[in-house]
Amino acid sequence: MNKRNRLYWIPVTLLLIVAVAGWIATDYFENRVREEISSGSQASVLTLSVYINAILADIEGDVMTLSGSARIVAALSSKSDQSLEQANRVLDRYNASLIPAVTYLMDADGMTVAASNRNAPDSFVGKSYSFRPYFQEAAKGQPAHYFALGITSGTRGFYASAPVKDSLGKLLGVVTVKKELDELETYFGKYPFCFLVNPDGIIFLSSSPALALKSLWPLDKARQDQLLVSKQFGNELIESGLFKKEIADGSETAIKGQDYLVARKLIDKEGWSIVLLSLANRIRDSRLVGILATVSVSFLIILFSIIVYLAARAKETLQLNEEKYRTLIETTGTGYLILDHRGNVIDANQEYVRLTGHDKLEEIIGQPVVEWTAPYDLARQAAEVKKYSEQGYVWNLEMDYVNKQGHITTVEINATASGSGVSTRIMSLCRDVTERKRAGTLMAEKAKLTELSTELASIWIKGGELQAALQTSAENVVRHLDGAFARIWLLNQEENVLELKASAGMYTHLDGVHGRIPVGQSMIGVIAEEHRPQFTNTAIGDPLVNDQEWARREGMVSFAGYPLIQEGQLLGVLAMFARHQLNEFTVDALGLIADKVAMGISRIHSRDKLNHYAETQEMLLREVSHRVKNNLTAVISLIHKESDLAKQKGLTNCLPLLDSIYNRIESLLIVHGLLSSAEWQEIKFSELCRHLVKMLAASRVGHNMTSKITEADISVNCDQAHYLALMLNELATNSFKYAVTSSSPLEISIAISRVDDKIRMVYSDNGPGYPEAVINGDYAGTSIGFDLLNGIVRQSLRGAIVYRNENGAVTDVLFPGKV
Repeated sequence: MNKRNRLYWIPVTLLLIVAVAGWIATDYFENRVREEISSGSQASVLTLSVYINAILADIEGDVMTLSGSARIVAALSSKSDQSLEQANRVLDRYNASLIPAVTYLMDADGMTVAASNRNAPDSFVGKSYSFRPYFQEAAKGQPAHYFALGITSGTRGFYASAPVKDSLGKLLGVVTVKKELDELETYFGKYPFCFLVNPDGIIFLSSSPALALKSLWPLDKARQDQLLVSKQFGNELIESGLFKKEIADGSETAIKGQDYLVARKLIDKEGWSIVLLSLANRIRDSRLVGILATVSVSFLIILFSIIVYLAARAKETLQLNEEKYRTLIETTGTGYLILDHRGNVIDANQEYVRLTGHDKLEEIIGQPVVEWTAPYDLARQAAEVKKYSEQGYVWNLEMDYVNKQGHITTVEINATASGSGVSTRIMSLCRDVTERKRAGTLMAEKAKLTELSTELASIWIKGGELQAALQTSAENVVRHLDGAFARIWLLNQEENVLELKASAGMYTHLDGVHGRIPVGQSMIGVIAEEHRPQFTNTAIGDPLVNDQEWARREGMVSFAGYPLIQEGQLLGVLAMFARHQLNEFTVDALGLIADKVAMGISRIHSRDKLNHYAETQEMLLREVSHRVKNNLTAVISLIHKESDLAKQKGLTNCLPLLDSIYNRIESLLIVHGLLSSAEWQEIKFSELCRHLVKMLAASRVGHNMTSKITEADISVNCDQAHYLALMLNELATNSFKYAVTSSSPLEISIAISRVDDKIRMVYSDNGPGYPEAVINGDYAGTSIGFDLLNGIVRQSLRGAIVYRNENGAVTDVLFPGKV
């Protein structure tokens, strides 16, 4: 091929190379810009999700603590004014740290009986929320949470609920915290389009308030109807009009002529997610720049070819292109490097000079790149060079450079070669990715902290033995925070000594010199005495670390220790040693962990005290029950003796009075036996009636009597049972006294039913009936029994009693279900 033909083919070949290279470079830079935007979006979404989850986890932790409060349990058990007022004070105290929020207590039917907003116009007290999912889940015995618009207040909130159970595990009710989320929405306002959405795309929190409670994409009619019925997001659903279909993480979209990159991250297992739209016009711009650069370079090649072809201006054109090349590589913002076949620097732009830690190009010309490569990366660099020699290129290789001052810069390298042998030239593009790597490290640490917080919450919520919970917590600290070892001491208040209860990592024994540390001695004792944490990243040489020889031998670099404090009381100390420096994030994380451990210790202590108290009360109740039964039996024996003595002396006038007293005490003894068998819980009304009638019939030897008691699933409490026993004794005694005749047997009927929230008992016999005066309310001249009956029903049972005749005497009693 002659020289003229070469002049034609050279520019054509160069144009093809430039086109291919331009296409590759354009695609590369476009992907790098997309990756940068995506990385920033993901970091922002992760930060928001970690922050939101941390707040919600604290709220759920507070709810779990509240559910175990003795005053909360007492309020649901008795529902007395005093216990409800004490519960309200507990709710107020917890609510003070969660403002704006509402903390409230519901009984097992979902009716609110206590609330921190009880004095507000929109008080929750007296309202039923049994239809809410957070109540229904908690009523099944499991903690629950729920995002919704308040039915009463109309404000958006996060609801966290937990079941409240008595010592036997019976569900008493549900305690709930509603945390208003307006303050969280301010964090979304930092971005143009940032939302918290449910699985259906309903916007709950928004950077644009006008879009709140609208759907991000269309919903089918059936799902819309379900959401409207639930009232989770109000009484209407409006589409935002932003998207025609559901958007996915990593997708691209356009709004009003602007390009956006979608970042979407789930925050819980129900499918709630954070959606962030990041402006992505830079992707389009990078593509345009690549095309323009390719066109420009192609144009330069054509121009260069023309100049070569013309020959007269070849030298001037060559100089011009060299200057433009220098300008181009100096203005890209990316390090550019040319090496010879030995790896020595031939040329570089100023950005690469900066990456090496030098000031001028002359300082690195002729120097090998290993001069500024971090020592720990030399072996890896040698392996990569060997790999490069085999495949002819290197992509996305990260290497650490160290400057003269010891500062470390992480550089991403992409390189290719031309020529062969001694004429080989290696061309590299180098970017500073230190901040990106640091951001990735921070994200990983945040993820580890989130996982650790979740595991610790699970450990302490389960309760169990204190020793096991402490040991598991120490093991999790070592594993998640990369510690050499971690230890937990608890304070022995009587001796003012810290006793080692858990040790994980390189040391697991609990004895030795660190097994018992007096408060105020060594760094652990100082932390306990001063109630403040201690931290160092220079363990060797720091006076905090007493055993410097041990620190050098074991390679200890850092130490962090925190006091375990709950409600101002010192419980112990948590400490960790590590063989690497601890960053600020890890130190703060250890402080949060110490707070959670302290809260867990306090919760277990409270549980153990409550269990001991319950056991003591149960023992006392059994003893009191035994003594009451013995005393009643002794009184009955005395009445028998008095009755026998009266018969011997012929004092028959007092025998009816003694029999009446005997029957009343015997009725109380029956009630006492039934309640004792039921462990002083509620007993069935019909069973009480059956035992009393049987007792009275047995005491009337020679009387023919039949009884009919209507079965009803109605129970009465301890106080009601005693009053009802006395009332039935008086009614049955009157029946035996006035209704028994020689011609027909006595028939007694007791019908029990429920009328709304009240209990109705209709007692009747087949006797001659009541006198007209008694029916009209005139009890003058009657026995003391009518005064006793009226007093029991109206004063003790807080009910009403009516006397009438209907084929015999009928007594109709109506009283509240609970008094």
